[in-house]
Amino acid sequence: MKTMHHFMVDADPETGAWDFETINYLGEIDAAEHHAKVDTEAVHYDHHDGAALDAKFWSIAGIKPTIENVALTIVWK
Repeated sequence: MKTMHHFMVDADPETGAWDFETINYLGEIDAAEHHAKVDTEAVHYDHHDGAALDAKFWSIAGIKPTIENVALTIVWK
């Protein structure tokens, strides 16, 4: 089983801009389970290159940054 770091963040549905004040580290998730999730009007499931994430993500999580893909749950607010 391959796992990924999992983050949740609120975003503006019009612009897609993330609200960095709402970043929440959820631990690790099974990659296949995350990729199988289906978007809704309220939530978008995505993955992102860990190396491209803002340092704030890693600071909040309290974990060492990775270049591996991470799971994102984006909540449209």
